[in-house]
Amino acid sequence: MFLYMSAENNDSITTSRAIISRNTGLSDKQVRLALFKLTMFGMISIISSNRGSHITFSSLSDTTKTSSLKPPKHSPHKHLLETFEKFRQRYPGRRRSCMTEFNAMRKHHHDFTDIIPQLSGIIENQISWRRERIAAGVFVPEWQHLKTWIHQRSWELERQPLEKHNLQETSTNPAHQPIKRYKRE
Repeated sequence: MFLYMSAENNDSITTSRAIISRNTGLSDKQVRLALFKLTMFGMISIISSNRGSHITFSSLSDTTKTSSLKPPKHSPHKHLLETFEKFRQRYPGRRRSCMTEFNAMRKHHHDFTDIIPQLSGIIENQISWRRERIAAGVFVPEWQHLKTWIHQRSWELERQPLEKHNLQETSTNPAHQPIKRYKRE
């Protein structure tokens, strides 16, 4: 795909993913992923409009000469993506690919650069909070899908500490009583 773009011999083009897909033979998903990676590596910048996507090439002469494409050292997104991947792997609920979840974070939260470094510590706290409640016999719902957790900013929820006086050893509600097993004689 990069060869297709560099063959234009311009500093920028206006096109769409459908046109790139048709001309390169790649699927729309592959084109989307390639554009995202090129953006992350700092090789292109994309501005979307009603006429299509305006793609500007950053430095074609530098990138075509090198054999390995590595993101620039000053790129803040590389570190954020690595940090987010570590958090995503630790998240116990259901999750999608790293790029999909990272894009959801970027799309829904403009302060994602401040949030992502804190997520690993937050998820560890939530995991230990849930373990304490499960050990105490208190109801704990299933983990949300990571997309929902991100969209609802669930890292901001205040988790109340488990207090002994909140746990009643004997409840008057019969639904909360333990099941009695009777032995046959």
